[in-house]
Amino acid sequence: MAHQCRCCGKTFRPRNSLQLFCSDTDCQRKRKGIWQKKKLEKDPDYRLNQSDAQKRWRSSHAQYMRDYRRKHPHYVERNRSSQKERRIHNKISEPLLQDGVVKMDSGSGQVIIKSGVYILKSMSVVNMDAIKVQLSVVEQVKKM
Repeated sequence: MAHQCRCCGKTFRPRNSLQLFCSDTDCQRKRKGIWQKKKLEKDPDYRLNQSDAQKRWRSSHAQYMRDYRRKHPHYVERNRSSQKERRIHNKISEPLLQDGVVKMDSGSGQVIIKSGVYILKSMSVVNMDAIKVQLSVVEQVKKM
């Protein structure tokens, strides 16, 4: 009995009744990506192991991203453009920006962060952890 591949839509003959993707390389890559995403969401041990493996790889290939950016200027430009869009989306005001980087001491004296519940996420692309925190402004410190 033939099935239709969930990725490419082609008809294929499954090896067993559970097979949903054909054996095409791209379809198998998609299948594995879906499996890994679910596994990362549901299995904290797997998530920790993946995180540790990524940290080890980054530490043993410390120059990788610097070399990649040097060899792929289009990536650098796309990243700059995306960062501008993220700033606009997150409503970071321009007075806080200097040379494209947020400066902590360049505020206008107003409270930028208000009391409330926030989700904190790492700026690292590979880190998938997030924590929920509640912040309360106790006192606003005046600039001298």
